[in-house]
Amino acid sequence: MPVSKTILLIDDNAVNRKILARILSSDYNTVEAENGKEALNILKSGHHQISGIILDLVMPEMNGFEFLSIVSKVQEYKNIPVIISTANGDEKNEIRALKLSAWDFVSKPYNPKIIKFRLKNAIERSQLSAFEQLKYLAEFDTLTGIYNRTRFYSLTHEMLISNYKRKFVIVRFDINRFKLINSFYGSDEGDNLLKYIAKKLREMCSTLELASYGRIEGDVFAFCTLYKGHNSISSTIENLTSEIKHFKLSFDIVLTYGIYVIEDNYDPVDTFLDKAALTAKHIKGDYVKFYEFYTPDMSLKIEKEQLITNMMNDALNNEQFIIYFQPKYNLATNSPAGAEALVRWKHPTKGILPPGEFIPVFERNGFITKLDQYVWEKACQYLRKWLDAGLVPVPISVNVSRVDICNPNLVDILFNITKKYNIPTNLLHLELTESAYTDNPLAIKLMLKNLHDHGFLVMMDDFGSGYSSLNILKELPVDVLKIDMHFLSGAEIPGRSETIIAAIIRMAKWLKIPVIAEGVETKEQADFLSQIGCEYVQGYYFAKPMPIEKYEELISNKKPEFIEPEHDGFDISQILRCDVHIEKIFCKTTQPICIYEYSNDTIELIRVNSAFHKEFGFGDMQAFVDVLKNVHNDYRQRLLDCFAYAVKTRGSSECEFLQNYANNNVWIKLKLKYFSFIANRHILFGILLNITSIKEIDEEIDKYKTNILKNNQNINKPAVNDNAVSKNEEENNNYDVKDINTPKMLSPS
Repeated sequence: MPVSKTILLIDDNAVNRKILARILSSDYNTVEAENGKEALNILKSGHHQISGIILDLVMPEMNGFEFLSIVSKVQEYKNIPVIISTANGDEKNEIRALKLSAWDFVSKPYNPKIIKFRLKNAIERSQLSAFEQLKYLAEFDTLTGIYNRTRFYSLTHEMLISNYKRKFVIVRFDINRFKLINSFYGSDEGDNLLKYIAKKLREMCSTLELASYGRIEGDVFAFCTLYKGHNSISSTIENLTSEIKHFKLSFDIVLTYGIYVIEDNYDPVDTFLDKAALTAKHIKGDYVKFYEFYTPDMSLKIEKEQLITNMMNDALNNEQFIIYFQPKYNLATNSPAGAEALVRWKHPTKGILPPGEFIPVFERNGFITKLDQYVWEKACQYLRKWLDAGLVPVPISVNVSRVDICNPNLVDILFNITKKYNIPTNLLHLELTESAYTDNPLAIKLMLKNLHDHGFLVMMDDFGSGYSSLNILKELPVDVLKIDMHFLSGAEIPGRSETIIAAIIRMAKWLKIPVIAEGVETKEQADFLSQIGCEYVQGYYFAKPMPIEKYEELISNKKPEFIEPEHDGFDISQILRCDVHIEKIFCKTTQPICIYEYSNDTIELIRVNSAFHKEFGFGDMQAFVDVLKNVHNDYRQRLLDCFAYAVKTRGSSECEFLQNYANNNVWIKLKLKYFSFIANRHILFGILLNITSIKEIDEEIDKYKTNILKNNQNINKPAVNDNAVSKNEEENNNYDVKDINTPKMLSPS
């Protein structure tokens, strides 16, 4: 019988090793080690040649327990059976050894037959275990425990053929920017996410009538099930996505699904999966769609994107990406107040490629992080160049993509770049898109605080274009808002877009947040923005994106201006707050009180107290938009003059006017006090007094006087002295009535 198996004998006693070698010599080769450390070296150099191990527990340098502890953790050694050589009755050591994955025991002194029998059984068991393991590896994914690619293909094929008369659909999905998760959080966290997805996929498929599923590779999973219509499979995908998003990670887990409805069950499974993969690639990076059904015309777009992907690394290494600058202007001074760094691709054969062709591709494949960092560094290089030339440069703003925001090291990366070039952080402004807020609001909030702590100024780009605008104003400490003038185009209701932009600027002013309007292309737009209080603009009407040389020429003789949040002056939130102090001062006052905005002969209410509604009712709430709407025509100019005087003197004024509230004419005496100026609007505080009853009494007195005068003229006068009228009567009949309709302007108090 040929000798083919080798047994490793580990014992510090040379006599014991020789006895064991002699007993096993007829059936096995033997290799000897006098301690655990020496044995590990033998395993490292040729573990695949070792069929079994006989181990003594008590040894110097590395004992048997230490050896077992190490071997049990190494995957390659797990199928090598370890038999413990121990003294009779050593129960504690045996239990401890079993816990460390020992296979069996032999007692001293050795019984040759028992040793050979137990060793033979252990080796056969290990071979069976190895076979089972190989079988498992052939069918299951070792990380997630679900079917692997090969087994998924075979199970899917069997299911399709067995049910060839039924319609099936195959879904392939992966994790957007999964490499970034591994990079930012470590491979262990990435593995945990994959295992979590596999668990949820298995749970979902167990509820379906017919289904196969598996992990195809990396972060790619797939499942195949009966097709019961687009709505049904869409609902299944949405439910699975919802479950997966419960995984706790401060990273927006975005899955992309490609769906292929199988036309012929007999076609190869890999063909179905290829079409599903093509579909997923077609919508990769689309933040609205996360699943799509296959259509034959998707191939052309994918080919174009692949061409860009093939060229991108060489383009970055060869500095084909160049920086253009688009200035931002102060509307009041018509001078540059910073610039936005934009990237263009200067291809050696294709010329200048517009960003719309490659930026979306880079966002989908994750390359945008490398390109952004390249732009940040270039911007700092230019700032350093201007500082070295003795100039005081205007700030440069750079874009921070949604992908960058997912990087927990983002703030450190930005700060280290500014530190590398010794650039003050307030010269590098950061532009984030509003849509990024919806990905992970909490993470962005923490990141913004960290950026502010390092001295960076943060702009919110494309504000108003998404669905979270008000939440952003409420929750995020952004420093500057950017609104796109393209928001004006395409409105179905005339004037509504302009009103919304004006409202955004108005709210921003109340919050002391500067606003930049970008995409300004006409004089009419610039004039409109100036009229509604917008301070800064950017767009083709003022300047197109330009190369560095032209930008340097533009700013060379200009005094630098900085776009910064307002920190001083009146804070309107003080009078709009709902806290206890304002409640006592404003809301509990028994006299009607209003807060007005006044600009360009327009008066608007922005807050009234409860006494106002108690006195005048709610009436036409349009009065909050335009106070003059309900003022009698004869008194509108008087009211405007009252406001104009208070604004001009920055003091007080008062007047009386007639207004309609809830279809009732009401006389009001208004006392105004000037508060502050925000943008092009003045804030005034008003105290109102309902003097209708006083006016009614005055009117009755006037009627009474008129009647008396008429009666006096018609009475027959005495013959003695027809013209005699007592001095007192004359005085009583001709008393002077004060004209309270004349506005009274008070000098500033």
